[in-house]
Amino acid sequence: MLNRLVNSFWLILISISSFASPTIYKEWVNEDLHYLELTKKKALFDYGSNMENYGVKYEDNTLTLIDYFYTSGKLFRQHEDYVFRILKAFVDKKLLYKPDLKFERLFFQGTPCLGTCPGMKLEIDSSGQVHFYGEYYTGQYIGFYKAQLNNEQLNRLVEILKKSELDRFPEGLGQGVDAPTYTFKFRYNNRVKASKGSHVPYFNKPLLRYLLAIYTELTLIKSDEEYRFDGN
Repeated sequence: MLNRLVNSFWLILISISSFASPTIYKEWVNEDLHYLELTKKKALFDYGSNMENYGVKYEDNTLTLIDYFYTSGKLFRQHEDYVFRILKAFVDKKLLYKPDLKFERLFFQGTPCLGTCPGMKLEIDSSGQVHFYGEYYTGQYIGFYKAQLNNEQLNRLVEILKKSELDRFPEGLGQGVDAPTYTFKFRYNNRVKASKGSHVPYFNKPLLRYLLAIYTELTLIKSDEEYRFDGN
């Protein structure tokens, strides 16, 4: 039987414009980097573990997310309680842009999974110099390599980082069954931020996609010497 769960809540949305404005229908992020995208017909909501689709109703300053799913009565109540518990203040995603971020260096590692997730290490500095190590599912690039980002590739990375709210990037990302483990180490603005786990917030997926794929855009030069990565 199809159960209809209606979760009504007062959702605090902080923006330059008023809450009642049509601009409510856009992308929002809260202090835990949970992502909420609203249109007049639906909402995409990532509350830290998975992206879900909801129906939407907004009236009298109350936002209602409508969730349709198959479940037992017990699981039904657990889900309802969880949705209420995780909601915190949301802000306009565009307000999180950090124009003054000074990128210094980053380290990224991805481990294999039950499928074909690449086992790799990647380090990029502020000049665009790249060190890469491929271990599993990285095509022909197995071993240590060097490369150089061009201006477009480096600028693209810096722009993504400015939009990634690194100060709030979770240190613990949880661990999924048969899922890859990602390790991040960011050096920026004379500080260091490290993070590890499987569940990268949806808000930060553009950064993850860039780091997993950028080596395929580069002219990698094989290195006979092992490189000691910043994350080791």
